[in-house]
Amino acid sequence: TVIPMLPHKLSNGICSLNEGVIRLTESCVMEIDKNGKVVNYDIFPSFIKSNKKMTYSDVNEILMRDVIPSGYEPYAGILKEMNELAHILRKEKISRGYIDFGIDEAKIICDDKGRAKEIKRVIREDGEKMIEDFMIAANETVASAIYNMDLPFIYRVHDIPNSEKLDDFMKFISVLGYQVNANLKNITPKTLQDILKQLEDKPEHEVLASNLLRSMKKAKYQSNNIGHFGLGSECNL
Repeated sequence: TVIPMLPHKLSNGICSLNEGVIRLTESCVMEIDKNGKVVNYDIFPSFIKSNKKMTYSDVNEILMRDVIPSGYEPYAGILKEMNELAHILRKEKISRGYIDFGIDEAKIICDDKGRAKEIKRVIREDGEKMIEDFMIAANETVASAIYNMDLPFIYRVHDIPNSEKLDDFMKFISVLGYQVNANLKNITPKTLQDILKQLEDKPEHEVLASNLLRSMKKAKYQSNNIGHFGLGSECNL
């Protein structure tokens, strides 16, 4: 089931990108170089018309298995180009400190009365990751533009983890017999990247990554831009 953040008339109406329907939008057009850096951008009022309603499963058939579902033939080429760009953006994010905990999510399947009847593991493939990469690039570009204009704004921020909680995590994994090298006196996103890298081949990796995630602070919205630790981002919305 889906619980929309906006009233149903909005979420399924003028805020929904229905196929073949013109919608008024605010566009952020970015020029991105081969290293994943935004070198130019323009933000302007616009309108768009979605050519096709797609699903992640169909898009992933193209990107992951080179199988083109019926009706997707005109879009297969551009989807593959988009995926190339997404990989470039993700590589740039990782180089600056983006933390990927690699923890799968759970999807709860409900019956017609809204009662949970099954839990499935959600497999994130390139289609889901591509949308995430593009959204982050757009969010950072818009947030940076407003920040540079020194205008009042609400940012999505993520503070540095508490060193005591990280210390507790290190003690926890030492009880399991694992020794990890990490500088907890100068915590950066790369600190957590290094910890996860050293634990990636352990049989309890998902449990360890989940515990490390819990040692971090929660992201929140505020007017003071302190950056986003988990994304390794200086400015985000």
